[in-house]
Amino acid sequence: MLLPVGALGWVQERLPVQVIRLGRLHLVCLPVEVTVTAGARLREAVAEAAGIAAADVLIQGYANGYAHYLTTPEEYDAQRYEAGSTIFGRNQLAAFTEAAQALAADLAAGRPSAPGTPPPRRRAGRFGSPSGSTVLSRPRDVRVTAVRTPDASGPLTVEFACPHPNRAIPGSYVRAEGPDGDLVADDDSPWTELTWVRRGGFPRHRRGARPAARPVPRRLRT
Repeated sequence: MLLPVGALGWVQERLPVQVIRLGRLHLVCLPVEVTVTAGARLREAVAEAAGIAAADVLIQGYANGYAHYLTTPEEYDAQRYEAGSTIFGRNQLAAFTEAAQALAADLAAGRPSAPGTPPPRRRAGRFGSPSGSTVLSRPRDVRVTAVRTPDASGPLTVEFACPHPNRAIPGSYVRAEGPDGDLVADDDSPWTELTWVRRGGFPRHRRGARPAARPVPRRLRT
Protein backbone atom coordinates (compact mmCIF):
# COMPACT_ATOMS: atom_id res chain seq x y z
CA MET A 1 0.00 0.00 0.00
CA LEU A 2 1.50 3.28 -1.14
CA LEU A 3 -1.18 5.69 0.09
CA PRO A 4 -4.05 5.41 2.61
CA VAL A 5 -6.66 6.33 0.01
CA GLY A 6 -9.53 5.78 2.45
CA ALA A 7 -8.14 8.21 4.99
CA LEU A 8 -7.45 10.72 2.22
CA GLY A 9 -11.07 10.50 1.11
CA TRP A 10 -10.21 9.24 -2.38
CA VAL A 11 -12.63 6.30 -2.08
CA GLN A 12 -16.40 6.73 -1.80
CA GLU A 13 -17.35 4.93 1.40
CA ARG A 14 -21.14 5.27 1.18
CA LEU A 15 -22.67 3.83 -1.97
CA PRO A 16 -26.24 3.91 -3.34
CA VAL A 17 -28.29 0.69 -3.69
CA GLN A 18 -31.58 0.83 -5.56
CA VAL A 19 -34.37 -1.66 -6.34
CA ILE A 20 -36.92 -0.75 -9.02
CA ARG A 21 -40.03 -2.77 -9.87
CA LEU A 22 -41.27 -2.69 -13.47
CA GLY A 23 -44.25 -5.00 -13.64
CA ARG A 24 -42.87 -8.40 -12.60
CA LEU A 25 -39.25 -7.37 -13.19
CA HIS A 26 -37.22 -6.27 -10.17
CA LEU A 27 -34.14 -4.29 -11.21
CA VAL A 28 -31.34 -4.21 -8.62
CA CYS A 29 -29.12 -1.20 -9.36
CA LEU A 30 -25.60 -1.31 -7.92
CA PRO A 31 -22.61 1.02 -8.38
CA VAL A 32 -20.26 -1.92 -9.04
CA GLU A 33 -19.35 -4.47 -11.70
CA VAL A 34 -20.78 -7.76 -10.44
CA THR A 35 -19.21 -11.14 -11.20
CA VAL A 36 -21.46 -13.91 -12.52
CA THR A 37 -21.44 -15.93 -9.31
CA ALA A 38 -21.94 -12.90 -7.07
CA GLY A 39 -24.82 -11.79 -9.28
CA ALA A 40 -26.47 -15.21 -9.10
CA ARG A 41 -26.33 -15.24 -5.30
CA LEU A 42 -27.64 -11.71 -5.14
CA ARG A 43 -30.56 -12.56 -7.43
CA GLU A 44 -31.56 -15.51 -5.24
CA ALA A 45 -31.35 -13.43 -2.07
CA VAL A 46 -33.43 -10.57 -3.50
CA ALA A 47 -36.00 -12.99 -4.94
CA GLU A 48 -36.38 -14.66 -1.55
CA ALA A 49 -36.83 -11.32 0.22
CA ALA A 50 -39.43 -10.15 -2.32
CA GLY A 51 -41.21 -13.49 -2.54
CA ILE A 52 -40.71 -13.80 -6.30
CA ALA A 53 -38.85 -16.05 -8.74
CA ALA A 54 -35.17 -15.40 -9.34
CA ALA A 55 -35.96 -15.12 -13.07
CA ASP A 56 -37.82 -11.89 -12.25
CA VAL A 57 -34.70 -10.26 -10.78
CA LEU A 58 -32.12 -8.49 -12.93
CA ILE A 59 -28.81 -7.16 -11.57
CA GLN A 60 -27.75 -3.85 -13.14
CA GLY A 61 -24.20 -2.72 -12.50
CA TYR A 62 -22.55 0.67 -13.09
CA ALA A 63 -25.66 2.36 -11.66
CA ASN A 64 -25.56 5.67 -9.73
CA GLY A 65 -21.81 5.45 -9.12
CA TYR A 66 -18.76 3.23 -9.56
CA ALA A 67 -16.86 1.26 -6.91
CA HIS A 68 -15.03 -1.30 -9.06
CA TYR A 69 -15.88 -5.03 -8.70
CA LEU A 70 -18.22 -7.04 -6.50
CA THR A 71 -17.05 -10.63 -5.90
CA THR A 72 -17.95 -13.59 -3.73
CA PRO A 73 -15.82 -14.33 -0.64
CA GLU A 74 -14.29 -17.30 -2.49
CA GLU A 75 -13.40 -15.16 -5.49
CA TYR A 76 -11.91 -12.55 -3.19
CA ASP A 77 -9.71 -15.16 -1.50
CA ALA A 78 -8.40 -16.26 -4.91
CA GLN A 79 -7.30 -12.65 -5.61
CA ARG A 80 -7.57 -12.79 -9.36
CA TYR A 81 -8.30 -9.73 -11.47
CA GLU A 82 -11.81 -8.90 -10.21
CA ALA A 83 -10.95 -9.61 -6.56
CA GLY A 84 -7.87 -7.41 -6.83
CA SER A 85 -10.21 -4.56 -7.80
CA THR A 86 -12.71 -5.19 -5.00
CA ILE A 87 -12.16 -2.27 -2.69
CA PHE A 88 -14.09 -3.18 0.44
CA GLY A 89 -12.82 -6.68 1.01
CA ARG A 90 -14.11 -10.20 1.43
CA ASN A 91 -17.55 -9.36 2.87
CA GLN A 92 -18.54 -6.72 0.37
CA LEU A 93 -21.16 -9.00 -1.25
CA ALA A 94 -22.84 -9.61 2.11
CA ALA A 95 -23.19 -5.87 2.68
CA PHE A 96 -24.75 -5.24 -0.74
CA THR A 97 -27.01 -8.28 -0.33
CA GLU A 98 -28.31 -7.07 3.03
CA ALA A 99 -29.13 -3.64 1.62
CA ALA A 100 -30.80 -5.03 -1.52
CA GLN A 101 -32.84 -7.55 0.49
CA ALA A 102 -34.14 -4.83 2.80
CA LEU A 103 -35.20 -2.70 -0.18
CA ALA A 104 -36.87 -5.67 -1.89
CA ALA A 105 -38.77 -6.60 1.27
CA ASP A 106 -39.98 -3.01 1.70
CA LEU A 107 -41.06 -2.92 -1.94
CA ALA A 108 -43.00 -6.17 -1.58
CA ALA A 109 -44.71 -4.94 1.58
CA GLY A 110 -45.52 -1.54 0.11
CA ARG A 111 -43.73 0.38 2.84
CA PRO A 112 -41.20 3.20 2.45
CA SER A 113 -37.50 2.45 2.85
CA ALA A 114 -35.12 4.35 5.09
CA PRO A 115 -32.99 6.59 2.85
CA GLY A 116 -29.76 5.86 4.72
CA THR A 117 -26.92 8.28 5.38
CA PRO A 118 -25.86 10.32 2.34
CA PRO A 119 -22.17 10.64 1.44
CA PRO A 120 -20.41 13.47 3.27
CA ARG A 121 -19.63 16.66 1.45
CA ARG A 122 -16.08 17.10 0.27
CA ARG A 123 -14.01 18.80 2.93
CA ALA A 124 -12.61 22.19 2.02
CA GLY A 125 -8.88 22.14 1.41
CA ARG A 126 -8.69 18.38 0.91
CA PHE A 127 -6.18 17.31 -1.72
CA GLY A 128 -8.04 15.49 -4.47
CA SER A 129 -7.05 12.26 -6.17
CA PRO A 130 -4.61 12.79 -9.07
CA SER A 131 -6.55 10.17 -11.07
CA GLY A 132 -8.57 12.12 -13.62
CA SER A 133 -7.67 15.36 -11.87
CA THR A 134 -8.38 18.63 -13.67
CA VAL A 135 -6.08 20.67 -11.42
CA LEU A 136 -3.44 20.97 -14.14
CA SER A 137 -5.99 21.71 -16.85
CA ARG A 138 -5.81 25.41 -17.66
CA PRO A 139 -8.98 27.39 -18.51
CA ARG A 140 -9.35 27.70 -22.28
CA ASP A 141 -11.88 29.28 -24.57
CA VAL A 142 -13.86 26.94 -26.80
CA ARG A 143 -12.44 27.19 -30.33
CA VAL A 144 -14.29 25.75 -33.35
CA THR A 145 -11.84 23.93 -35.62
CA ALA A 146 -14.11 22.31 -38.23
CA VAL A 147 -17.75 22.29 -39.36
CA ARG A 148 -19.00 19.71 -41.87
CA THR A 149 -22.46 19.22 -43.38
CA PRO A 150 -22.31 16.57 -46.16
CA ASP A 151 -25.86 17.28 -47.39
CA ALA A 152 -29.12 18.82 -46.23
CA SER A 153 -30.36 15.60 -44.60
CA GLY A 154 -27.00 14.36 -43.34
CA PRO A 155 -25.40 14.80 -39.91
CA LEU A 156 -23.95 18.09 -38.78
CA THR A 157 -20.43 17.50 -37.43
CA VAL A 158 -18.64 20.15 -35.41
CA GLU A 159 -15.14 19.83 -34.01
CA PHE A 160 -13.82 22.25 -31.43
CA ALA A 161 -10.90 22.47 -29.03
CA CYS A 162 -11.69 23.06 -25.38
CA PRO A 163 -10.37 22.50 -21.83
CA HIS A 164 -10.74 19.25 -19.91
CA PRO A 165 -14.46 18.28 -20.06
CA ASN A 166 -14.63 17.78 -16.29
CA ARG A 167 -12.87 20.97 -15.28
CA ALA A 168 -16.26 22.63 -14.87
CA ILE A 169 -19.36 20.51 -15.36
CA PRO A 170 -21.90 22.53 -17.40
CA GLY A 171 -25.61 21.92 -17.62
CA SER A 172 -25.11 20.92 -21.25
CA TYR A 173 -22.03 20.58 -23.44
CA VAL A 174 -23.78 21.53 -26.66
CA ARG A 175 -27.10 22.84 -27.98
CA ALA A 176 -28.05 22.80 -31.68
CA GLU A 177 -30.78 25.23 -32.71
CA GLY A 178 -32.90 25.65 -35.84
CA PRO A 179 -33.37 28.87 -37.85
CA ASP A 180 -35.99 30.12 -35.38
CA GLY A 181 -33.93 29.30 -32.31
CA ASP A 182 -35.88 26.13 -31.55
CA LEU A 183 -33.98 23.24 -29.98
CA VAL A 184 -32.95 20.61 -32.55
CA ALA A 185 -30.48 18.54 -30.52
CA ASP A 186 -28.59 18.63 -27.23
CA ASP A 187 -26.78 16.21 -24.90
CA ASP A 188 -29.98 14.29 -24.15
CA SER A 189 -31.07 13.80 -27.76
CA PRO A 190 -30.89 10.21 -29.09
CA TRP A 191 -29.62 11.43 -32.47
CA THR A 192 -26.48 13.11 -31.13
CA GLU A 193 -23.01 11.66 -30.63
CA LEU A 194 -20.19 12.89 -28.42
CA THR A 195 -16.52 11.93 -28.60
CA TRP A 196 -13.58 13.29 -26.61
CA VAL A 197 -10.07 13.01 -28.03
CA ARG A 198 -6.95 14.24 -26.26
CA ARG A 199 -4.68 16.07 -28.69
CA GLY A 200 -1.78 18.34 -27.96
CA GLY A 201 -2.27 18.17 -24.20
CA PHE A 202 -5.98 19.04 -24.09
CA PRO A 203 -9.14 17.24 -25.22
CA ARG A 204 -10.95 17.99 -28.42
CA HIS A 205 -14.69 17.68 -28.47
CA ARG A 206 -16.45 16.35 -31.58
CA ARG A 207 -20.21 16.44 -31.73
CA GLY A 208 -22.33 14.99 -34.55
CA ALA A 209 -26.02 15.91 -34.62
CA ARG A 210 -28.41 13.74 -36.64
CA PRO A 211 -31.71 15.65 -36.69
CA ALA A 212 -33.50 13.11 -38.93
CA ALA A 213 -36.59 14.90 -40.27
CA ARG A 214 -35.87 18.01 -38.22
CA PRO A 215 -34.39 21.18 -39.79
CA VAL A 216 -30.63 21.38 -40.10
CA PRO A 217 -29.25 23.46 -37.19
CA ARG A 218 -28.03 26.96 -37.97
CA ARG A 219 -26.53 27.71 -34.57
CA LEU A 220 -24.48 25.60 -32.20
CA ARG A 221 -23.92 26.69 -28.60
CA THR A 222 -21.26 25.09 -26.39
